[in-house]
Amino acid sequence: MRLMWWWRKVRKANIPKYQRDIFERYGEFAVSLALTNVRSQSGIVGVAARNLQILVENPAGLENATAWLTERNDTHERGEQRREAVEWAVLIFVGIEVLNALGVLNRLTSWVSAVLGRL
Repeated sequence: MRLMWWWRKVRKANIPKYQRDIFERYGEFAVSLALTNVRSQSGIVGVAARNLQILVENPAGLENATAWLTERNDTHERGEQRREAVEWAVLIFVGIEVLNALGVLNRLTSWVSAVLGRL
């Protein structure tokens, strides 16, 4: 199936399955928290699961985590774009139906055929 040209292309992360499973188990918030390792004056604000923390502490795991977060963001963006396209389609069809109910389309088509008949 060909994508519509304006929809975001999902940049698929090429990461091992076991890492993808860990990222999906903990979710986007925990992965981003583990990546940033947020700290405050009183210490660590949030502590991610230990196996997730170990995974993102090495450079390859860090790169895979950022690639996975990019993939998730692209997926959410494409979903929003699809919903917006459906909303526009519904709005257009409702507008056409309203014009049809008011008889505007009948007058418009008769006017266009009269103009084209003169050419």
